[in-house]
Amino acid sequence: MIYFKNNHFGCTLNRCNTRSSRSPVVAIIVCVYLSAPIYGAPLYESGNACQNDSDCTLLPSSKCAEGLCWSHVVLTPPEPNDICPQNVNMTDKLRKKFHNTHNNLRSKVAKGVVYFDEKRRLPPAGDMYYMTYDCDLEAAAQQHASGCSMMTSSSSSRKDVGENTAVVTGLSRYPELAAEKALKQWWSEVQESGLNSEMKFTEEMSYQKYNAVRHLTQASACFFSI
Repeated sequence: MIYFKNNHFGCTLNRCNTRSSRSPVVAIIVCVYLSAPIYGAPLYESGNACQNDSDCTLLPSSKCAEGLCWSHVVLTPPEPNDICPQNVNMTDKLRKKFHNTHNNLRSKVAKGVVYFDEKRRLPPAGDMYYMTYDCDLEAAAQQHASGCSMMTSSSSSRKDVGENTAVVTGLSRYPELAAEKALKQWWSEVQESGLNSEMKFTEEMSYQKYNAVRHLTQASACFFSI
């Protein structure tokens, strides 16, 4: 969610049956991101959040807004499923939930207002880009979520593409609440991931509980099957 090179993503959410009597139905939430972080490379470059368009240098013709660099004009499509009409299991309302939350959190990182704890905070980011919702990445998320797997898919099946997966119990009939819980779960890991002062992605991070740092670093699309 904070990897600075990510500017496209898609998400999905699927209701799945389980063998558990306590949670017979769960929600599987998956977000797929255009780029995965590289070992030894920074998650983002420390610096001041953009103030003017001239501060956005990574991609041509970029604009600055809310501390994030925008590489194109973003249009707001009408409801209910006009953003990715070929993916019939998601709604535009859910897409906007994933989309707005990802970018609001990235904006906070760029501005340097995200804290590890009461005293320490992440450094502000220079050239942190706004994320665009991507229908192809949503389709990839949908493919994985439709299998009702409670694990992240194999990295070999999605080369150079990032992925977040969450299992939410008790909210399978309430897609928006399930999506919100998954997003909060991923973001809470900023206090658990052991990010280093240089903000570099390390091999050790990729083996931590829930693959925490990858959850923080990915562009996006998500899926929820209604």
